[in-house]
This record gives sequence, structure tokens and C-alpha cells, in this order.
Amino acid sequence: MTRIAFEPYASRLVLSASRDRKWALYAKNEHNDYDLVAMCGAEHKGHSRIIWDCAFVPKNESQSDQFVTVGRDKQVG
Repeated sequence: MTRIAFEPYASRLVLSASRDRKWALYAKNEHNDYDLVAMCGAEHKGHSRIIWDCAFVPKNESQSDQFVTVGRDKQVG
């Protein structure tokens, strides 16, 4: 894993990026644990090289469910 990002306001979402060109999105459940809700890997042509960073894109103070990833391939996904 190369990076973990928490949703900036409510921390209900967690995003992880890894060396194997995959990212994963987790959402907090009623037990305060995080469940996997979405995942993308190299087979979906997201990035052709390692993903170095990820971040949420803030929409407003109550919700931030969009995110970006940045890879060694110099692409923003």
C-alpha cells in the first residue's frame, strides 16, 4: 500500500492506493468498521504503473465522495 486517505469531513469513507495499481474504497458501517464498497485494478486500465497517491475531492463540508489517484505513469485517474 502506498497511501491511505480519509474523507476530510466525516471520515465515513477511506481510500487506499497500492503498488499493484489498485485502489479500494471502504465505507464505515453501523459497527464502526469499514466495508469494501468499490475496487479497481490494473485489468481496468486505471493506471499502467504504480499508484503513488490518492485524495478525496471536497464538494462541501458534509460530503466528499469523489476522489483522484496519481500514478507513476504521470496520469491522474
